Amino acid sequence: MLPLQLSYTKHIFILQLTTMWLENFWNYIFFLFSQVNRISDREYVSMPTLFHFDDYDHCMLEGDNALYCAITYQLHPKNSENISETWNLIQEVSSSRKNYRHDLLRHGICVPKTCPNVVIADVSRNNLKFVQELEECYNLKYQNLGLEGKIQKIRCENNESPYSVNTFDYLFGTFLLFFILLIIFAWLYDVFLGPNTENDLKNLEKTFFGKYISSFSLSQNWNRLHAIDLEDPVVKALSGIQGVRFFCMVSVIFSHCSSVNFAMPVSNPRYTEAVPDRFSVRWLGNGSRYTTIQTFFLMSAWLVTYQFFANNEGKKEVSLSYFFRSCVSRYFRLTPLIAIVVGCFGTWMPHIGRGPFWDDFVGTEYRACRTNWWSNLLYVNNFVHLDKMCAPQLWYMAIDTQFYIFALLILCLTWKNPKRTSLILGTIWIFHVVDAFLVVYQNDYEVSIPLYPEIFYNLTLVHAEETLLSYKTNTSNIPGFLAGIVYGYAFYKYRNKKLFTKKIHTIAWWILSSGLAILIILVPGVVDDYNLFSENRTLYSAIYASLNRSIFIFGIGFWIFGMTQGQGHIFKSACEWPPMYVLGRLTYSAYLFHTFIQRVKIGMKRTPNYMNDYLMIMDSTGDLALSYLAALLVTLFFEMPFAEIKKHVTAALKKSRSREDNLQKLDNKKSD
Repeated sequence: MLPLQLSYTKHIFILQLTTMWLENFWNYIFFLFSQVNRISDREYVSMPTLFHFDDYDHCMLEGDNALYCAITYQLHPKNSENISETWNLIQEVSSSRKNYRHDLLRHGICVPKTCPNVVIADVSRNNLKFVQELEECYNLKYQNLGLEGKIQKIRCENNESPYSVNTFDYLFGTFLLFFILLIIFAWLYDVFLGPNTENDLKNLEKTFFGKYISSFSLSQNWNRLHAIDLEDPVVKALSGIQGVRFFCMVSVIFSHCSSVNFAMPVSNPRYTEAVPDRFSVRWLGNGSRYTTIQTFFLMSAWLVTYQFFANNEGKKEVSLSYFFRSCVSRYFRLTPLIAIVVGCFGTWMPHIGRGPFWDDFVGTEYRACRTNWWSNLLYVNNFVHLDKMCAPQLWYMAIDTQFYIFALLILCLTWKNPKRTSLILGTIWIFHVVDAFLVVYQNDYEVSIPLYPEIFYNLTLVHAEETLLSYKTNTSNIPGFLAGIVYGYAFYKYRNKKLFTKKIHTIAWWILSSGLAILIILVPGVVDDYNLFSENRTLYSAIYASLNRSIFIFGIGFWIFGMTQGQGHIFKSACEWPPMYVLGRLTYSAYLFHTFIQRVKIGMKRTPNYMNDYLMIMDSTGDLALSYLAALLVTLFFEMPFAEIKKHVTAALKKSRSREDNLQKLDNKKSD
C-alpha cells in the first residue's frame, strides 16, 4: 500500500510542478507582449480620433462633385487662458516619444459629405480659400472640446487618376509582353517539338537556334532551378548557404512588413504605442535591426573570395582582364532584373489601383523611379538623391556591387603581397570602427533606432538621416564584407580538411558562433532595462555601434564555416533541406520584388489598419508566401533566361578570344 501512496504522491507533485511551470510560462509570454498603460482606456478614447478616413470609393462615385482630401490637422487650445482637460491629456500622451503625436490628426475627408459648405471648385481656383474653409469646418467639429487647429498638409484628388499613361509606359509594357510571349513560344516548342531525352537536349543546344530557344523554355529553366550537383564536394559543403539566405530573407520580409504596417494609419493606435515597451522588442528588436543584413554581405564576399582563389589556383599572377571580365559578368547578371524592377515601379505600378493611401505608398515610389531610375542601373543610388531613392531596398544591391569590385581589387593586391593581407584587412576594419564611432558620437545618435510609431509614420518608412548614416553606408557595412573575405579564404584553404575532431571543438564552436551573435544582440536590451551607462549614454552608444556588427558577423560567419565542416545538427539539416536550395536561389528575385507587393497591398487598403499580434504574423507570412511566389515567376520568366543568354554570349566571346590567341601564336611561330 505504501508504494502505491508514494507513487500517487509522486504523480501529484509532478502535476503541481507542471501546472506551476505552465503558469510561469504564461506569465512570461504575457510579460513579453504587454505593457502597463499610464492612462486609462476611458481617458484615451476621449481624445479626438487620431486616424480617420471617410469612405473613399463612395466619395469617388460623386461624379464631378467628387473630392477626397488627406489632411494633417494640428490641434491647439481654442482659448489659451481656459485650457480644456482634453488638451492636457493630449499633451501628456504626446510628450512620450513612444506614442503618436495626438495633436496631429491624420484624416481622409470626402469633402462633399463631411464639409458640404466648402466650395469644391476653390481647390483649383483659390486653394488658400479652400484650405481656410476646410479648417473652419474642422474647427466647428472640435469646438466642444475647447480645441481648434490648422491644416499643415493637404493632398486632394478627384475621380480622375493623377497618373497618366505615357510613351514610357507603353514601351516598357510592350517589352514585357514581347518577352513573355517569347517565353511561351519557347515553352510550347519545347513541349511539342523539343528534346525528349538529355542527349537530345545536348544536341539541340549545339545549334544556334536550339541554344537560345532552350534558354527561354520554362521547362528547361525549371529543371535548371532545382538541379544541384551534390557529387561536387564543394557544392555539397556550401549547400547550406542557400538555406541561410532564405532564413535571412524571411527576417527581411517580416521586418519590412512591420515597418509598412507601422507607417500607415491604424485604427487601434494604442497597440502600436505599446510595442516599444515590449520585452521582446527592447531585448531583441533594437539590437538586431540592420545587423542581420551583414549576413548577406558575408555570403556574397565569401563566394567571391572562394571563386577567386579557385579560378586562379596555381597561377603566379592575376591578369587585369580577369578583374574586368568578373565585373562585367556580374553587371550583366544582376542588372537586367534590376531594370525590370525599376521599370515596374516607374511605369505600371501606379495604374494597378487607387485608394486613400495609394499616393503615399505607391505614388511617391513612382515619382522617385521616374526621376532617379538611372542611379540604380549604375549602382550609385546609395550616393545620389538619398531622400528620393527609387526602390529603397536596392541600397543593398548598390553597396554589395561596390563591395564586389573592392573585394576583387583587394584579392588581386593580396595575391601579389600575401604577407600584407592582415595589414590591409586590419586597416580597413579599424577605419570602419573609427567611422562608426564618430558617426554616432558626433551626431548623438541612440544605440539603435527606436521602434517608435511616430518615427515610422512617414513616407520613407524609416528615420531617414540616422538610418542612412548609421546603417546604409559603405563604411557601416564593412564588417560583413571583411568577414566574407576571411571566411571565404578559410573555406578554400581547409575545404578538404576536417577541423572539428573533438567534443571540445564542437562546444567552442557553439559558444563562439551562435552564442556570441545572440549575446551582442541582447546588449541594448540589458542596458535599457537596467539603465546602465545613463551618464555616458552617447559614449556607450558609439562604442556599441563601432563593434556590434563585427562581433555579430564573426559569430555568424563562424557558424556557417562550422556548418561546412559538418557542425550544426538540426540547424544544418534544415539549411541543407533540398527545398531550401530552390528557395535560396529565389531569394534574389524575392528581395527585389517583395516591397512591390507590400506597397501595393497597403496602398489598396480603404480604412486604417487594425493591428494585433496574430494579424501581424499572418500578414508577414502572407507577404513571405506572395514574395516567393512572385520570385518563382520572375526567376523563370526573366532571371534565368537572362542568365542563360549571358552564359552563351560569354562562352562565345571566350571561344572567339581563344581562337584569336591561337592564331596569334601560329603567326608568331611562322615569323620565327
